[in-house]
Amino acid sequence: VSTVALDFGTYDPNAAEALEGTGKIKTTCTSGASGTIKINKGTNGTGDNENPTRRMLHATAAEKYLSYDVFTDDGRTQQWNHTADGDADLSGTGSEESLTVFGEITVGQTDAIAGDYADTLLAKINY
Repeated sequence: VSTVALDFGTYDPNAAEALEGTGKIKTTCTSGASGTIKINKGTNGTGDNENPTRRMLHATAAEKYLSYDVFTDDGRTQQWNHTADGDADLSGTGSEESLTVFGEITVGQTDAIAGDYADTLLAKINY
């Protein structure tokens, strides 16, 4: 398993539309194997893994967060979480497969301050 970081670029809380970004989860599974990939709530998230509220923490200002979420679909309608509906299906081919992680930061987070924000998500593969 390897990943390509989810990168949103520069956030503008006054933008008319949500800021979107993508990342990747790359896996190599035995041909014919099947399973699911779950993503947890993140290091700075609240709630639980079934219904997470994901947040990125500012690099230098404690308690300054940007809320975001990750989805299994390009339309960003299916939250990636730890439920049967929130899993991504995995089919082994024997070669590397790449799944896209679709991310979104909602507009209107006016408490945000300039700087870098980050979070760490854990992807779990179940066979």
